[in-house]
Amino acid sequence: MARKRKKNTKGIHQALDLFAKVGTKLYAPLDCEVVSIGASSSYGNTITLKVTGQSLEILKIRQRFINYKPIYQNKGEVIRGDGFCENTQAYYLFYAHLSKINVKQEDKMVAGQVIGFSGVSGNAKGTKAPHLHFEIRNQYDAGKGLTHRVNPALYIECKKLLAEFSQDEKDEQQEICGKTCKLPTK
Repeated sequence: MARKRKKNTKGIHQALDLFAKVGTKLYAPLDCEVVSIGASSSYGNTITLKVTGQSLEILKIRQRFINYKPIYQNKGEVIRGDGFCENTQAYYLFYAHLSKINVKQEDKMVAGQVIGFSGVSGNAKGTKAPHLHFEIRNQYDAGKGLTHRVNPALYIECKKLLAEFSQDEKDEQQEICGKTCKLPTK
C-alpha cells in the first residue's frame, strides 16, 4: 500500500507488494504501450506500461466497483500522493523485481499478453517472501516519494490482509519464504 514510513525508518513505500512465486507470469492488464524497461539496484528489473484512451477509461471505471477503503491508515497509508490527478491522458503501470522481461520498449501490448515474470531482482532479495512491486502513476517520471502516485488497491481486487488468506495460501507463502523468515501474524 502507498504509505509514508514512520519517522525513524527509511523511505516511503508507494505500491502494492503482491506475493508471487519467482517465475509467475505477468500480463498486460489492458491494451497499452511499453514505455520503458530497465534495471536498478533498488527496483531490479522493471517494466513501465502506458495506458491511454479506452483502456484508461476502463481502468478508471474499475475503481468505482472496487470501492477500496484504506485499512492501514494507522501506518500512514494514503490514497493519492501530491500531484496525482485522475483527469490525465495516461496512467503508467510500473512493475519491479522481475526475473525476466518479455517485451521491448515501444511494443504495443494487447490485454492478456505476457510482459514478463516475477522475481526477486533488486532489493527484493531481503524481503520476507518473493513479490511483485506494482505502482500506478499519472506521470512517467513520478519522482521520489508518493508524488504523482495513487494507491493501486483502488484499482486491483486482491487479498490485502494475511487474515484473508486461506490456510493453504499461508502455508504456501511460508514455503516460498523459507524457514529463515516468518510471515507477519497481522
